Amino acid sequence: MDGAYDPRLLLSMPEQSGSWERQRDLLEAAEQLLPQVLQHVGRYQGDFTSTDERNPRKYFLAQNEAGKEISVWVDAVPLPGGMVARTLVNTTSDHYMIHVSDRVPLNELGRVLSHGTGEFLACRERSAAGLAPVMNDMLQRGPELPVDRTLSATDRGQIGQLNWLAERHFSTTPEAGQQEQARTAFSALIDRCGLRPTQPLDASEAVAREADAADIRVDYATPHMSAQAKRLMRELARPIEHLSPADASALSAYRRAEAEARGATRVAAFVGGQSVTVPLPGLDANGLPLPQSRLSEKAAAWAAARTERTVVTEEQLRDAALRHGGWAPPQKVIIGGGASLTGRDPDALLIDARGRWHLDPGAGIVQSADQTRDMAQAGLEDPHTYTAPTGRVPIEAARAWEDELAVRGPVVDGYGRLSVDADGRLVVRIQPQSGGGHIGVEVDGAPIIATGLTPEVVPGVARDSPSEGLRGVESLGEAVRVLDERIQGLAGVDPRSAAAVRQQLLHTERSGGRAADVLGVLDAAGIRQQLGDDRAIRDCFQTLEATQKWEEARAAAPGRALLGDEVADNRFDPRAAQHWIVAGSGGTGVANAEIILRENPDARVTIMGGEAPPALHHQVQYLEMTHEDSPYMTSGRLDIKQTRLGAVETVPGPDGKPLFRVPFKDENGNMTAVVADGYVASLGRTNPLPPATRELAERVRDAGAEVRGTLLFDEHQQYLGYGLTFPVDGREHRVNVTGAASWQLPREVFDQQTVVKLGAMGVRQVPSESANAAPGFAPVAHQSAAYARARAAGTVTQASQVPERWVGPAPSAESTAPAARHSAGGTPAQQPNRSVAKAAKSRSGGGGRSFTAQPRNSPKPGASRPQVPPQRPGGPEQGGGRRR
Repeated sequence: MDGAYDPRLLLSMPEQSGSWERQRDLLEAAEQLLPQVLQHVGRYQGDFTSTDERNPRKYFLAQNEAGKEISVWVDAVPLPGGMVARTLVNTTSDHYMIHVSDRVPLNELGRVLSHGTGEFLACRERSAAGLAPVMNDMLQRGPELPVDRTLSATDRGQIGQLNWLAERHFSTTPEAGQQEQARTAFSALIDRCGLRPTQPLDASEAVAREADAADIRVDYATPHMSAQAKRLMRELARPIEHLSPADASALSAYRRAEAEARGATRVAAFVGGQSVTVPLPGLDANGLPLPQSRLSEKAAAWAAARTERTVVTEEQLRDAALRHGGWAPPQKVIIGGGASLTGRDPDALLIDARGRWHLDPGAGIVQSADQTRDMAQAGLEDPHTYTAPTGRVPIEAARAWEDELAVRGPVVDGYGRLSVDADGRLVVRIQPQSGGGHIGVEVDGAPIIATGLTPEVVPGVARDSPSEGLRGVESLGEAVRVLDERIQGLAGVDPRSAAAVRQQLLHTERSGGRAADVLGVLDAAGIRQQLGDDRAIRDCFQTLEATQKWEEARAAAPGRALLGDEVADNRFDPRAAQHWIVAGSGGTGVANAEIILRENPDARVTIMGGEAPPALHHQVQYLEMTHEDSPYMTSGRLDIKQTRLGAVETVPGPDGKPLFRVPFKDENGNMTAVVADGYVASLGRTNPLPPATRELAERVRDAGAEVRGTLLFDEHQQYLGYGLTFPVDGREHRVNVTGAASWQLPREVFDQQTVVKLGAMGVRQVPSESANAAPGFAPVAHQSAAYARARAAGTVTQASQVPERWVGPAPSAESTAPAARHSAGGTPAQQPNRSVAKAAKSRSGGGGRSFTAQPRNSPKPGASRPQVPPQRPGGPEQGGGRRR
């Protein structure tokens, strides 16, 4: 999209110009300009509407002449260098977002918004017709035309700019110099769009070819132009020699300035952080997309190539370790893969178990091709190659992309654990999935960890309460750390006895002991009462007792009490139960419900939890599953109930085997319960240090030191991940974390304020209306590619806090629906459907009412009531929940 703007604009956007104040001014101006833009670019009319007093974001609800309504909103945010704006398209829920760089000059905002509007309207039209996007732009200089003579979304954005500039030129109340500036910009844009020949008239043959191409472009462009733009085209779309002296002089000056600007802003292109000439993932040897029918063939071929490469790499490493005293010579190391492989350094050793997408039995990722349409910018293939615009991106495509990126350098399918050897060197122990003993490798520099989202919480633990400013204790490991610190400071307890208890606690937790074992250590020591009864201690025991109940339930009902990741990784028997409760109404819970229903055609699933988070109302998967005429709803196999969830509760079944029970209020407000023979906990994520660093962290804690952390950004304030420093035996070892794992800041390293602000940044950067989340597949692909570029350029910076430009002035809370008409009663054109509105309102009011399916012909739902700033991006609060 950047190439669609005047390159001189990039030079007028100094990095230091971004600020809260600039964002505020841009948003205020956007509120004034957007109605005009939508009218001139797409003949849409409407009004801004505020959503909720707790969330000041305003949407523009626009309706065209045919009565079709869309929701549009604008935000001004830091964008990568050279990026003027980006358009987020959600053709599933008809939400469209324009992210404007907070460095854009105010006088250029209308033009930028016009381009974004033209772009998303083009995407919407093609998606409605079931057509994939046009990949090659027609509106560009030169005599060559694409084979497919169809306007691309970028072309339509260019036309949007022309319409806006023409309106400014013919304005009856122009500002000083506005008409002349608009006319000059319009003429320059004609030049850049190839709507006039640019060759000198004495080059007759070249002029003729270029003139023919320009005429064809004009024929395609004018149907989308306003009457004013057509009028100005007739005056200006001619060779410079045929323009008036004033117009010719202005165009000549523009051409000189443009040439200088292009030279100043040209940068090297990177794929995965490296200059490469190989085709992008998913393309054949000629750089052409493989047909959808060959996706399985392609995925199998790259899987085989990865297997072959990992066998060779293992042999080389084992041989090198034997020849160098047990440790292979120093190498750059990456632990973990997934979508973060877009930033893969071909010279680094990749240690990555084929997880998540290689195991997931689902139908596809939860986003559509339209919702992930810009993945080529991250070095991946256009997802429209394999699915319809609103179809879900197939899992096989994700597998093929990851495998092809993995084999660009040495790779071992397996797990890596970092430690320090006897000589104080940072090393990694690799456990290959192929079997055999571990392989030792010395690490060169700071390893990169991208191991995906962190472990899930068990039911009933003491969660954080951001609205009250309270921090919980969310795992057994965290409870042990809190208790260890408390015991160390207990007065009146013999220090040697306290030290012995602390050692027992730590040993129990580190050796994989159960919560019952931890509680047993405390009870045997007789110091439980001395620990106090403050909030922290109560949270510790709540979490330990809830974890003990979970462990007992898993032991009593093997294979029927599961964490969501066990379902997503296909490590379960879907026929172990016929009625499953999925605890958690976020994206993880919904995805796990779909897997169970697909894998066991006889199973029923009841999803139980709070109100569905906003992102779900924009995701293809959720809408497909919950329409009233979906096979899951019509058959009664899927039910959704709202209730507050606590620790897992079991009751004896008729045959003596335990069943699972979750209470809730029925439609009349009476308490009842769902009883099922299977239970899946999909309640969100904990925030520990990455497992690969566990041994390093234990060394630091045992020495009484602390792990230190910093946030990583590039020079454009794009979040790249976080860095950890482990001081061990007088030396400091650095580890960098990126990808989905980087959005789960470890609680023992980063303070709560930083955790909350990063979560808020993630929501602003990747809004729920886009159907994506910051730790999702496409956003992680972009993040990792940006990290690779910053590493190559040496522009990675460290910060202790999230930049202020990301936390104001726009709301940092989770977004809501674009007014009650979308969340409850639909659009003005669809107001008669009041029964759906009533059902939706009853759901938003809390309680335990049953879910009412969304009718197929009802308005596409917006999001629900605002959430507090999320602390677990991608968890239930945001609806991502999976390594998407």
